[in-house]
Amino acid sequence: KGPTVTLTDVNAPADTTVSIMNPGHQGSPIAIPAMGQGFMAMDGAHIMLATSKSDFTKGAFRSISLKFSDGSKVATRVIHTGLNMGMEKMHHETANGVKADPAPTVKILKPEKIDPKGFKLHLAVKNLDFIIAPDDAEHVANQGHAHIYLNGLKLGRLYKNDFDIGALETGEYTLRVSLNTNDHRPYLINGKPSQAIFQFSIE
Repeated sequence: KGPTVTLTDVNAPADTTVSIMNPGHQGSPIAIPAMGQGFMAMDGAHIMLATSKSDFTKGAFRSISLKFSDGSKVATRVIHTGLNMGMEKMHHETANGVKADPAPTVKILKPEKIDPKGFKLHLAVKNLDFIIAPDDAEHVANQGHAHIYLNGLKLGRLYKNDFDIGALETGEYTLRVSLNTNDHRPYLINGKPSQAIFQFSIE
């Protein structure tokens, strides 16, 4: 939680192929706003790792290094936890989406000013009660939370109607907010995720 940084590269051992995946946002900066945080996740920007080594089985790990625009590096490990990688209940795909009646909806209210030093994002949410629930919680219609993404990078979960965006570097950005059930499936409207998108520039 420091100054604005952008993820620029990722490195791994010679026996491993690693790359940054960001569906729908290839070429966009993977930026973490100042005093904020970002999460690599399968429903947003994430890291793809592959190895031909037969010893990369359950319990084994590979070390990787993430490099950022300020020259800093973060070393971490990717641990093989099993075929489902611990995501049995984290179904973000549209095929696993949920309909509700009335359907939960979200709108991003345009800020009065896009300040490079940061600004507050306000949401208009209908037909959804924000509930802080454990990851193994059961689905209850019209309960859940929101996910917020910046250029594909998940910034976190929302349990209220506003969110502070920290300072950002010059560039083009896309904010996306999606509505999700207690068990992390997307709410759907006409077969598509219930979400809102806001595009803005920092000059």
